[in-house]
Amino acid sequence: MLGMQTGVGSKYRERPLTEVYEDTATMQHWLAETLRVLAPPLHGPPPGAPQISPELQKQLDKAKQAGEQQP
Repeated sequence: MLGMQTGVGSKYRERPLTEVYEDTATMQHWLAETLRVLAPPLHGPPPGAPQISPELQKQLDKAKQAGEQQP
């Protein structure tokens, strides 16, 4: 059986895995939290990535646009 914390404190109750898997919202939250480090979101830099100054980011965006416009 799987122990699942219920309420506040150290109270646990046993739940069969099939019951846990049926709770889609809980499973989605667990997967997102567990895999967040391994598969960061596609938008924005991954956690811990070096920060780029806004001015440098503008220059990078401008260079990217110029490169896209060339045949």
